[in-house]
Amino acid sequence: MSDLGAASSALQLAEVELDRDPKKTIQILDEWFPFLEAEKNHFLLCDAWDLSGRWLLLSGRDLESSQAFATALQHAEIAGDLQRECRVRKNAGVALVQMKAYHQALHCFLDVCEISVREGYALLEGQAENNIAVIHNMNGNYEAARTIFIHLLENVEAMGLSLAIAHYNLAEVHLLLGELDKVAVHIRAGKKAAAQEDRTNLRAGFAYFAGVLMRRRSWNLSARRQLERAAVKCREAHMTEEMVRCSYELASMCRDAGEHEDMMAYCREVIQFGKTHGMMDETVLAHESLIAGLRVNGDGESLWHACREYAEFLTEREAYDAERMRVRVEMELDLLEMGRSRRRLERELAIDPLTGLDSYRILSRKIQESRNVMTAPSILLFLDLDNLKSVNDTYGHMVGDRLIIAFAKEIRRAMPEQGIATRKSGDEFVVFLPDTRLVDVISQIELFLQSLTQKRDIGGVMIPLSCSIGVAADPCNSTEPSVLVEMADMAMLQAKRAGRARYAIADRAGAGGVA
Repeated sequence: MSDLGAASSALQLAEVELDRDPKKTIQILDEWFPFLEAEKNHFLLCDAWDLSGRWLLLSGRDLESSQAFATALQHAEIAGDLQRECRVRKNAGVALVQMKAYHQALHCFLDVCEISVREGYALLEGQAENNIAVIHNMNGNYEAARTIFIHLLENVEAMGLSLAIAHYNLAEVHLLLGELDKVAVHIRAGKKAAAQEDRTNLRAGFAYFAGVLMRRRSWNLSARRQLERAAVKCREAHMTEEMVRCSYELASMCRDAGEHEDMMAYCREVIQFGKTHGMMDETVLAHESLIAGLRVNGDGESLWHACREYAEFLTEREAYDAERMRVRVEMELDLLEMGRSRRRLERELAIDPLTGLDSYRILSRKIQESRNVMTAPSILLFLDLDNLKSVNDTYGHMVGDRLIIAFAKEIRRAMPEQGIATRKSGDEFVVFLPDTRLVDVISQIELFLQSLTQKRDIGGVMIPLSCSIGVAADPCNSTEPSVLVEMADMAMLQAKRAGRARYAIADRAGAGGVA
C-alpha cells in the first residue's frame, strides 16, 4: 500500500473512532497531519481538517472547530471537490448551531440542500434537512421538527441515513410534545438500530430517554436508577448535553424527595456544563433550585455567591432570548423561501429543458403512480434516433437540437393521453404506455415509424426522421422500471443491428425479436 493509501486508511479509522474513542481520532490526526501537509494532498487534507473540526466540536471548542472547518473548506475548493465542500459546509453549520448562530447555520444547511438536490447527494441532503429540523427543535417549533424527522425516517434507506439517529430525533421531539407512547416505540426501535450500527453514544442517549419516560409515567424509583446509569453512560460516550439533562432530571427528583444535598450537587453539575453548551432553561432552573437549597441549609456565604452568579447569568440570558426570537423569525422566512426554491427546483428537474418532455429522472416515480390505477399490462418503449450523428456532422449541432425537438413532438403527437414520454439523454427517449397490450401497440409502432420517413423542414434543411425502437412488456419481461428500460434498450440495439428504422421486442431472456 502506498503512503497516501495508508493515510487514507488511517483517516477512515479516525472517522470510526470519533464515535467510539475521540482521543484515538486526534492521535491519528496528529500522526498524519505532517505527512499530508508535505504531500499537499488537498483531498485528504480536507478530510483531516474536517475530522479535526468535528473532534473540536465534541470537546466543546466551538470557535476552534469553526476555524478547522474553514481550513477544510479551503482545501475542498482547491481540490475542486464539490461533494467534500458540501460535507464541510454541513459540519460548519453544526458548529454555528453550537455557537447559537442559528441564522448563519441555517444558510449553511440551505446551501447544502440546494447543491445536494441538484447533484444527487442524497445522504448530504438528508443530513442537512435533519439539521434544519434540529434548529426548529431548539427554537421550540416542535411540530415543524416532527414533520421533517418523520419524512427522514420514511426515507432513511433512500438517503443512506442512520436509522438510529432518525429514531433518536423522533424520540426526543415526541418527548417534548408529551407523546409518551410514541417515545417508547422509538426508544425500542432506536436501541436496536444503535446496537446494529455500533453507535455507543446513541445507546447512551436512548438510556436517558428511557429514564425520562419512566419519570413521566411516575415510575420514580426505576426512573432514578435508570437516569443514574444513563448519566454515567452519557459521560463515557461524551454526550454532554444528555448528561446535563440526566443531572437536571435527577436534581428535580431529589428536590421533590427533600434530598437537598444531592439536589444541590446535581444542580452544580447542570450549571457547570449547561452554560457552556447553551442549555439555558436547565441552567436557570438549576440556579433557582441551588439557591433554594442553600436557603434551607442556612449557608449565607455560599448563598450570596450563588445569587451573584445567577444575576450575571440572567443578564446573559436576556441577550440570548432576544437573539433567539430574532433568529426564529429570520429562520421561518428563510424556510419559506427554501420551500419555494425547492418546489421550483423540483419543477425544473421534472422537465427536459430542450424538448419539454418529462425528465427521465422522474420516470420510475411516474410508473409507480400510474400502476396505482392500472387495470391491464403495460408497455415500455426505448427509442433512439438513427441519424442524429450524421445531421450534427453535416449541418451542425443547432440543427441536431432542432431534430431532437421535432422527434419529441412526433412522440408526443403519437402517444396516447395516459402515456409517459421522457428524454433519457442525447437522442434516447423512453416511453411508458400504461394499460396497453403488446398486440395493440405493434400496429401503432409501425404507423409511427412510417410517419417519420416523410422529410420535414429542420432548421431550413429538409431531413427525414428515423429511429430504432426496443419494446419491453410489463409484467411479462419485468415489473421493475430499471429492468424494463435495460431490456428495451437491448431490444433497441437489436433493431439497430438489423438495419435501423424498425422495432424489436424483448423476449423473457432480454434478447430481441426484430420486425
